[in-house]
Amino acid sequence: MGDLSAFQFDANAWDTEQQVYAPIEDGTYNCVLDMAEVESNDKGTLVTLQVQIIESGQFMNRRTKVWLYLAGHQNAKYQERCSKQFAALCKAVGVFNPQDTSEIIAKPFVCDIKSTKSDDGTSWTECKNFRKAEVKAEQEASPF
Repeated sequence: MGDLSAFQFDANAWDTEQQVYAPIEDGTYNCVLDMAEVESNDKGTLVTLQVQIIESGQFMNRRTKVWLYLAGHQNAKYQERCSKQFAALCKAVGVFNPQDTSEIIAKPFVCDIKSTKSDDGTSWTECKNFRKAEVKAEQEASPF
């Protein structure tokens, strides 16, 4: 057990009401990746990318995820589409032959973000059309 008495913590002193975020509006945004992971599962090799909006405005610092299968997926057309998206992202951040996910983190790019809703009401956010950001080198500092 850990002793918490030194903190004199009172949970009642904190507003714990959950903040409800409005969906990110469809549009074109300046972004960076702030996380990228590779894992193998029963569907193939999956790359999970966390996209962070870095431009000022109501959606600044909001994040969404992109999942791309780069190898081993049973649907060849889907895997090809994922590979093309990843290639576009790599070109946008100027890393043409990445050997590690750390090479593509915190480099600015532009992408289109679109909210999509299925017939059953499930919604998700898509990031696509990755392209090079018009950001000067001195502005390329990590937002973290």
